[in-house]
Amino acid sequence: MALTDSLTVEEIAGLHGVELDEALIALTAESRRITGLLAAVIARGEETRCYRSWGHRTSTGWVAGSADMSRLRAGELVGTGRACRDMPYLHKGLLDGTVGVEQAAMVGRLHRNTTIRPLLPEWDHQITGWAQTFAYPEFKLLMGRFEAVADPDGQSRSEEISHERRGVTISRSGASWEMRFRTGALQGDEYEAILDHFTQIEFERDWEAAKAVHGNDTAACHLARTARQRRADAMMAMARSAKAGEPAIASDPSVTIVADPATVVDAVMNHYGLPVTPLDPAKMTERRAETLLGTQLTLPQLYAAIAIGRITTMMHVPGTRHVELGRLQRFHNAAMRHAISILDRFCTQPGCHLPSRGLHIDHADPANEGGSTGVTNGNPRCGPDNRSKHDHDLTVVWNPIGRWDTYTADGRPVGPHTPRERDPPDNASP
Repeated sequence: MALTDSLTVEEIAGLHGVELDEALIALTAESRRITGLLAAVIARGEETRCYRSWGHRTSTGWVAGSADMSRLRAGELVGTGRACRDMPYLHKGLLDGTVGVEQAAMVGRLHRNTTIRPLLPEWDHQITGWAQTFAYPEFKLLMGRFEAVADPDGQSRSEEISHERRGVTISRSGASWEMRFRTGALQGDEYEAILDHFTQIEFERDWEAAKAVHGNDTAACHLARTARQRRADAMMAMARSAKAGEPAIASDPSVTIVADPATVVDAVMNHYGLPVTPLDPAKMTERRAETLLGTQLTLPQLYAAIAIGRITTMMHVPGTRHVELGRLQRFHNAAMRHAISILDRFCTQPGCHLPSRGLHIDHADPANEGGSTGVTNGNPRCGPDNRSKHDHDLTVVWNPIGRWDTYTADGRPVGPHTPRERDPPDNASP
């Protein structure tokens, strides 16, 4: 549909089905264009410093005062304006509606980092391409990788501060108790992995109890406890197991660290004081040293993980899924599930940003129609989205650019699919 100034709430009330989705997409593109214009206004205001004559000491104060918004939101807009001033491709993407407001704000936050800021103009085309091609959670992951490589010292300082500020508080509030736990990113990932293990034990207990009553008709609604209740009980089980000294963990739930071969080599080279691979925009999507939850590792942290053997390394051709494990079978085994959670980091339903660890593994091509059971045909989906896919006859197809695309029964794409045209990577202004 064509977006016009005459679109009213009354007209929206008369829209149905696909018309509503088209209206949402069109209005979102318009909000991005407006944010791009706001970025230009703010950049011009900072250039002229006109706001000082109105009593504002900073551009953030000017935006917050004149636009009547929180200083937090004003600061975000100022960061976006500064990033757009130095990154013309990013600014053009906002104005075109092909770059999201949140993606631009994320770049704006990186722009505050004085170590990273000088690199952003050189990386403008690459970062803008990521924002136009990948869904928000994947873009966030890529920017985390970029930040970790571009400013390793800053990442180390942040981790040191988090470690120093670690702590646990527990307090009584009426008839209940409340706990607050704070630690570093890697320790937090490890804690969650252990808690997930105990939570799975609690789930299996509920499932077996429900199955004894309902048999093969057992569903989530038959379980005695909610997911939050099971997680709380799992935390208590962890404490009791530690108190009793019980070997409660039969399998190792330690954190999986994923790294590409080149980054592993860099970690070893760095340890021995040798030069490492310089930043290369064309290779950034292939480089990784992170946990399955997206926590980025410094090269010293990666080397330490290698030294104690707590690392999973996967070799595959970027943009493809040329990894197959084991013999033909109906269900994905543990090794396949693990490989798929490394390749696909989130639920593949557009808009669902749940991490892939522990999710269902769905056959893109159904097994009962001859679809293979392997990494090339498996994609992670949360329980509700997996059921919804089958209930609504959705189709999931691998896109060679490196993601899964979802289509409705009549062939209509769900969410962003075809990568938008990008400007040639030259030094010309867009």
